[in-house]
Amino acid sequence: EFRNILMRPLSSRNLKLGSDWQDDWITEEKEAGTLTVQPVEGGLQVRGGLGKVQSKDSFGDFLLQARYTLASPQVNSGIFFRCLTDGMLGGYECQINHAIVDDDPLRPADGGAGAIFRRKEARIVVGDGTKPTYLTLLASGNQLVTWVNGLLTTEFYDSRPTDENPRKGSRTAPGPVALQGHDPSTDITFHRLQITELR
Repeated sequence: EFRNILMRPLSSRNLKLGSDWQDDWITEEKEAGTLTVQPVEGGLQVRGGLGKVQSKDSFGDFLLQARYTLASPQVNSGIFFRCLTDGMLGGYECQINHAIVDDDPLRPADGGAGAIFRRKEARIVVGDGTKPTYLTLLASGNQLVTWVNGLLTTEFYDSRPTDENPRKGSRTAPGPVALQGHDPSTDITFHRLQITELR
């Protein structure tokens, strides 16, 4: 019998979030957007929206580990992946929102942190996001799995017909990762984004 086994990927890459963040990322916002992106002590702060901070590199199958802090549980952001290169946030979205209904963590107000947005809600909202929160996202073929603070939150198998755009169908082809500035109230600091490509 085994308990409390911890595993760490052997070959992973830290996406830059400090003063050199523009080595790994580009930004784009919608007309009249309010997106601001700036390095802060220990991370990269994304405020306002609608806009995105998109990786210059593309990723297909991967394990992503993120650490973030929200200004409040109601902050709406997300990590998009397998994105279309052009356009505003065209990809799968791993939701980052810790708001709940009637103080019940089993009732996410907007999908819940770790949800695959508009595909499958988180089964539980873990914490309020205002303290450093750990999110793990596995994208392996059509299987998408998330954990928040080590607790399994979402398992989704995309059985839709294949489509270039993940909003319309299943996509396993590589694409950029994007950090979402959802609206003027978005205020999230990413402290770490580590990605391991699966081969």
